[in-house]
Amino acid sequence: MSDFDRQAFNFDVSDLNWSQYWHIYCLGTKQYLLREDLAHMPKCRKRNLRLKRLHNFLWFGLVAVIVKLVFFRSIKFHRILIVFLRLILSTLSAITGKF
Repeated sequence: MSDFDRQAFNFDVSDLNWSQYWHIYCLGTKQYLLREDLAHMPKCRKRNLRLKRLHNFLWFGLVAVIVKLVFFRSIKFHRILIVFLRLILSTLSAITGKF
């Protein structure tokens, strides 16, 4: 590519603000490709946050059930879990002084 073309057509991607680029790209895709109204964005963000919280709650519940079924059937695993939790709490207590 000639020097004139390099100056006329800026192809240097290091000059791009990638955060702004992707934000505008996603909004444009939402508005023009998916034909969604951008006025509904706050409502969509609230719904997305609610779904994320539900997802995290369900995963936590699943892990809790698995831990209960696997670890609490055996006294040995129960004691290991208690020691591990005490270790975590004592470490957090030493770091933050809150527990």
